[in-house]
Amino acid sequence: MKELMKTQRISVSVIGYLAILLLGFLSIQKPGHNLELDSSQMAELLDALEYEVFPEDVDAYLYSEDQKYVFVDVRHKYEFEVDHIENAINIPSIEIFEKENIKKLEQMQNDTVIVVFYGNDQLEANGPWMVMTQMGFTNTKVLLGGFYAYSKLVYDYEEVNYFDEEPAMEFATIIENGASEDFYNTITAPETIVPVERVKNDIEEGGC
Repeated sequence: MKELMKTQRISVSVIGYLAILLLGFLSIQKPGHNLELDSSQMAELLDALEYEVFPEDVDAYLYSEDQKYVFVDVRHKYEFEVDHIENAINIPSIEIFEKENIKKLEQMQNDTVIVVFYGNDQLEANGPWMVMTQMGFTNTKVLLGGFYAYSKLVYDYEEVNYFDEEPAMEFATIIENGASEDFYNTITAPETIVPVERVKNDIEEGGC
């Protein structure tokens, strides 16, 4: 089943690659953050399954006796405080290039600790993971489906389709051939909201 997801997984990851533009821009002002992998090397890496952690395997990672894992939550601090994976640490994406955080991540790599990035969804963590990987961090992974998929599994016992990319409409076909009559029939007019006139209060004001 995991192999069947590969094509869809790559497309999701490639979309997340766009986040590198923003994170890379932040790194321009911070010398020393050189990218060690080029686009072709990243493409090869994206074609592998080794960098992914499935939500159903999180507990096995947390309590592994053979390898040390640390889950890094890249969401906003408020979201982290509301709920997060057990023993996770919070490093928001916009703060990941701060000297203190880079030093912390470097220490984890030196200690052979595997770092698993996660956000609300996988897309939110793809950018930080890709940038860290290109910078030479070889100990990083990303949580498939993000915290949403993990929480649905833990709290609701429901599995989430991490790669549900089926479009609601075939926009390419519509652009190429023009919209059919059936297409227009699926468009519903917005509901008209009729303002309600406020009823005047006839009760006289005043006390006894």
